[in-house]
Amino acid sequence: MPGTAQADSGAVAELTRVTRAKLQELIADDKLYGDAMVYLSRLHYELGVFAGSGYADVILIISDYIKWARNEGIVVGPGRGSAAGSLVVFLADITTIDPIRFGLIFERFLNPERISLPDIDTDFSDRDSVIDYLRERYGLNRVAKVGVPSLYKPRSAIDELAKAYDLEYATAKRITKLIGDSKNFDEAFKAEPALHELEEAHQDLFRLARVSLGYVRQISTHPSAVILARGPIGAEIPMQKPPGQAKEGLLATGWDGDELDHLGYVKLDILTVDNLSIINRCIAAVKERHGVTIDFYDLPIDDRTALDGFVAGETVAVFQLEEPKSVGILKRLDGITFEEVCAVNALIRPGLDISSFIAARNSGESNYLIPELEPILSETYGVVIYQEQVMKMCVDLAGFTMAQADKFRKIIAKTANQSVDFSSEDMNRFKDGYINNGLDESKFEDLWAMILACQTYVFNKSHAVCYGYIAYADMYLKRHYPLEFMCAALQTRSRELYINECERLGIDILPPCANQSDITYEIEGEGIRMGLSCIKHVGAKAKAIIARRPYQNEFDLIEKAKPNKAQIEALAYAGALDCYGDRIGMIKYVVNQDQFKDVTVGHLANGELEMLGFYLKYNPLGDHAERLKGCITPMSGRQPTDAMVGGMVNRVHEHQCKNGKHMAFVNLLTTEGDMDVLVWPDDWAAQKKKMEVGNVVIGSGRKTDSGTYAMSSCEVL
Repeated sequence: MPGTAQADSGAVAELTRVTRAKLQELIADDKLYGDAMVYLSRLHYELGVFAGSGYADVILIISDYIKWARNEGIVVGPGRGSAAGSLVVFLADITTIDPIRFGLIFERFLNPERISLPDIDTDFSDRDSVIDYLRERYGLNRVAKVGVPSLYKPRSAIDELAKAYDLEYATAKRITKLIGDSKNFDEAFKAEPALHELEEAHQDLFRLARVSLGYVRQISTHPSAVILARGPIGAEIPMQKPPGQAKEGLLATGWDGDELDHLGYVKLDILTVDNLSIINRCIAAVKERHGVTIDFYDLPIDDRTALDGFVAGETVAVFQLEEPKSVGILKRLDGITFEEVCAVNALIRPGLDISSFIAARNSGESNYLIPELEPILSETYGVVIYQEQVMKMCVDLAGFTMAQADKFRKIIAKTANQSVDFSSEDMNRFKDGYINNGLDESKFEDLWAMILACQTYVFNKSHAVCYGYIAYADMYLKRHYPLEFMCAALQTRSRELYINECERLGIDILPPCANQSDITYEIEGEGIRMGLSCIKHVGAKAKAIIARRPYQNEFDLIEKAKPNKAQIEALAYAGALDCYGDRIGMIKYVVNQDQFKDVTVGHLANGELEMLGFYLKYNPLGDHAERLKGCITPMSGRQPTDAMVGGMVNRVHEHQCKNGKHMAFVNLLTTEGDMDVLVWPDDWAAQKKKMEVGNVVIGSGRKTDSGTYAMSSCEVL
């Protein structure tokens, strides 16, 4: 069948030529991490497996579009998943992680005793351009996105058919609410007997809904997968235009990935990772500003400045290591190495023994159940973290082949979180090999318990090294070029967390400016200027504003760029018009406020927050930090009965009580986040005028039965 992978001697010969030439190049450049014969032997073995698999042409195709991407300046991830364990894949320039250098296992990727389509996922800084290249290279009718069918379930079937029957909205919602997440109607009726009465009233609706279950409702697209066929795809399988896609967009298959795999179609997983975009932009900025060319694929992984950044917990904008759990581990690993950064990437996953790893590492006293485990577990201080370590146990302790070890590893993975016992036949096979190797039989039960514990979770080392390398590259750039790195991070993701990190690093964030800002964040002097597109409501209008400047004043801007009312207001509150005058006066003019009403710092701060997503110039609590220091906050550990309450009034909801009096629910911005307080009727009558939005207030609070504080006798700061 066209599209089915078949053995191709020409492809095998070409793959052999390419990989041998690359290996000779590495030998000549003295870039091997071991004896050349070790590499040659491994390459010969792997090429033999690929020759028998029929997938040599797939490797060449992937190598082709990755090389194209790198030549086009698109940053490609160092690898992803088990593919990094293959020397052939490395020498074909698909991955940049030398598997021999890091002790990665080929059979975790491709098992010679059970050949299946190799899974090579690749991350790019610009995924769409790569897909466009594939369409141009192989033809529009040979490349398609993989469809993901969404099937009718009880709730969705009722919801869809109710429209056809013109069922009242309230009735339809009642039915779907009663059904909930039930997998079938029998389950739904058992849980909610009230459905019987509704079925009696709407028999045809329920009858057709039951028949519809399991049929395709709609087809969306897989976030990363595309298929490449030997001939026109539409001649063999159904195709459709994905929902919401433009007329000339890429078609999607009507069948899902499992069906396409079964038919032998080549599935290419082309993904995008934001941090690769950060790296790409940062490297470009470093070259432009400093004339320094940084090779992302060949960074020195022993740079102490970069490694110490992990121990310091400076992981904001660092790939996969921003969370407090990661920071907590890293700060306890003084003198951390690159390999340990990779281990932390694994340790943050659920189920792994973090405390034992840290204790053994820091004490220098790793414990091994039997001496033969030391060469297998020494890199992780006696703790099993990686799937590859389980495979090595099978090989070194029980005499399995690597291919058999991979099958054993898959059994463990399949039994995770399931009530499946594989301790009989599999245990006996492992035990026989263990005893035949002359190992301590009295320790076997404890060893088997260690292996059973791996059912909870063990990580793929190849993946950990690949993603650990991206994290390391982030830290390397951040530590050596903080201005360029943080600007690239903000260009990729505009986050308050990054703004705060810039402040910690001593990098000024300059407000947007109609006459100076670019589309997005850009370096200006030794600071970073916010872009106009970062302002709410402005969006695409930023291009027009930039194209028609300079502007003499706000009137000139309004005349030339013609922003609408919402855009003018947004520009004013964001500070983009500050270059033409005082912001308070500007806001009074463009927002048409009462000239006799004060524009407070609170108003300015709230406007800035709404338009930028965070406070930049106007910190509503900055001038009152000392007075508010003793106030209760959402983060306060101790919650006493009586406490001072204070902050800026964000929202006020006035409520009429049954006795006709009014009370209020007030949301305050405290020094540590938002906090809701109550104001009882008698206090509200006295304090109402003080509780205007934007005012910073402080007063006495008393804890209520619900745990919130009731505020009284407040004053405006």
